Amino acid sequence: MGWVEWGGELIWAVGFTPGGAPFGLRACEFDPADLQAMGLEDAALASAVSWIEESDDWLPGDDGG
Repeated sequence: MGWVEWGGELIWAVGFTPGGAPFGLRACEFDPADLQAMGLEDAALASAVSWIEESDDWLPGDDGG
């Protein structure tokens, strides 16, 4: 399969739903070093790094419990 753009995101598609939507990993879910090794464009790499940095805000912190 390979890389496809869907909904403004790059996806490493491993298959497609019956409706035609790709499923697989989004570029933002890859390690940035792996994206560079694959030769992805700097824009996709910057998007992935941005998503990774923002994800720290979503992770639960120590609730003291």
